[in-house]
Amino acid sequence: MKIALYIYLFVFIFLGGINSFKYELFISYVDIANLTFLLYFFFFSIIKKRSYFFEVNKVDRILLTSIAFLTIPSLVFNDKIHFGYLFTHFYPIRIFLTYKIFSFIYFEYEVLYERPIKFSDFTKPLIILGVFSAFLSIIRYMPNDVGFLINDIWPITSNGKIVPQLVWGRLWGTMGGTNTVGNFFTILSFICLYYYHFKNRTKYVYPFLLFSLCVAVSLSFTSIISYAFGIFFIFYKKINLKILAMFIILFLGVVTIISQNEALSYFVEKRIAYKFGSGENTRWIPSNLVDRVGYWISFLELSFSHGLHALYGWGPGGLRLLYWDVVHANPESFYFRIFNEAGIIGIIALIYVFYQFFFKLSFLKKIIHFKNESIIINLILILVLIQNIANETLYSNGVSQIVSFLIFYISYQYSNIKKALNQRQYDAI
Repeated sequence: MKIALYIYLFVFIFLGGINSFKYELFISYVDIANLTFLLYFFFFSIIKKRSYFFEVNKVDRILLTSIAFLTIPSLVFNDKIHFGYLFTHFYPIRIFLTYKIFSFIYFEYEVLYERPIKFSDFTKPLIILGVFSAFLSIIRYMPNDVGFLINDIWPITSNGKIVPQLVWGRLWGTMGGTNTVGNFFTILSFICLYYYHFKNRTKYVYPFLLFSLCVAVSLSFTSIISYAFGIFFIFYKKINLKILAMFIILFLGVVTIISQNEALSYFVEKRIAYKFGSGENTRWIPSNLVDRVGYWISFLELSFSHGLHALYGWGPGGLRLLYWDVVHANPESFYFRIFNEAGIIGIIALIYVFYQFFFKLSFLKKIIHFKNESIIINLILILVLIQNIANETLYSNGVSQIVSFLIFYISYQYSNIKKALNQRQYDAI
């Protein structure tokens, strides 16, 4: 199962950003991998008599119920359904499939190694592959044959056209999208920080610095803001000279790399000017955030002016496909995307899911053995929720798979501890 895990992680980290249309595929490599793994585990479970593949537990029911509320009302009540967008746009279905794949892999881990599943069973392979992804992403900036070859495999597309990395100016990565790669490496940075800060594993400083560099070069505003929030959350009471020196070195390293790369420094200046203006036109609020707020208001006005669409949404593809002449952009917010496609019912379903898992996390925090793990998982989920206010990376490869694993891991540990506590009560009778 270790091989299966590495293959699956490799797929969504390295193949998610490959342009499937360029290579004449009608669905993404990640979708193909999900379906392939599910079929393999289905027949494997029959042959090996693994009943847990077919079991529907409490977490399954929570996720399936939420998916039902996210999809069925909009499909039933809309007369203009774009069924071609069903699988593409209803990403909660993908998250559930990924959750089931991780569940099976790690339950097989438990059988093979005869021990409970550990946090490191997922995070260490993730960090190893993340390091390779980070190096490939940075090499793209180099104006040589290797950089151009990488850009050809993971093309950067703008308005339907492929553009070179040096022209784009921001870190694109192997998963596709600057915000996606920024959010992804933000999460990996804090996983490394968990091992360094809570476990005293100094070797994790190096991947932490590498991932932090990728966050900076992504020039993703939501990633940088959430990264800064996470650092403050962990260290605001525990700052010392060692930690301060580490971040000073990191800052100076980022500044040096940017200043020594003419193209990169140009795009950093351009990005800052675009977001916050210059001279007399300097502003405190990023310009594209103002634009997105305008899009959100347009979506809300359209939804509430069309009967009960605000209640059940506009279905796959959303109202953007129906009213392109009015709304000329995506919501660029995970929450407004859910509202757009599934309405108020979808938002309530989303709140219900996150409430369930944050409740389980609050319980795990009380268990000394899981306290530090619970802190970092809680932080990661909060960062993802912050990032997705003005982003849609929960729909993206990388971030969505990590969230799927965390859903599994939280429920797994919660269930085990509850069973242990109930057994103790039983034994005490």
